[in-house]
Parts: sequence; structure tokens; C-alpha cells
Amino acid sequence: MQQLPLGDEGIILRILLFNFGIKLGQIGELCILLALLYKWRRAKSFLQISFASNHAITAAGVFFFLMQMHGYEHTMNPDEFGFPEENHFHAHEAMDVVTPTTPLPGSEYLVDPE
Repeated sequence: MQQLPLGDEGIILRILLFNFGIKLGQIGELCILLALLYKWRRAKSFLQISFASNHAITAAGVFFFLMQMHGYEHTMNPDEFGFPEENHFHAHEAMDVVTPTTPLPGSEYLVDPE
């Protein structure tokens, strides 16, 4: 909306009318959906599908809530997790590098790039 060349005259009226048009469209859409849902509620498949969809929406909501809380905790308290960022590099330095003395299984199938 900010990038549209609207001019400076009557900008408030234009914004209000734009928002009014959006709201009218939303109300029209809701009326259509309510009519369709009212008709669908009388069908036999409504109970089965509504039961499954309600449980799926609840599970998705719980999942997204836990995902948001996990990200929040990482942001607010990063040192309370078992692996703070500053220790990450030191942990890699402490790892022993294992060099196999015998060929690894399946290495006979590797293609030499030469």
C-alpha cells in the first residue's frame, strides 16, 4: 500500500475506504462459508470429518506452541541448554579423529575421481 502512487490529498479517506472494502469482502466470504457449513452439517460425513479435523488442528496447535516455546527458551536462556554456542568449537577440538587402518565396508565400490 505504501508503494502505490496515491497522492497526498484525501489519503485518510482512501485508506479507510480500502479497509472498508477488505472488511466487506471478508464478511461476504464468511456468509458463504456459513451457508456451506450449515448445509454440510446435515450430511452423514460431517461427524467423521469434523472429529478428525478438530483433533488434527489441536495437535498442530500443540506442536506449534511447543516449537515456539522451544525457540523462545533458546533465545532467552541459551546457557541453560546442554550445549552453549561457545562450547561448540571446543567440543569438536576434543573429539578424537579416528583413522581406519582397515578399509571401511563398501569402500571397494568407491570410484576414484582420477
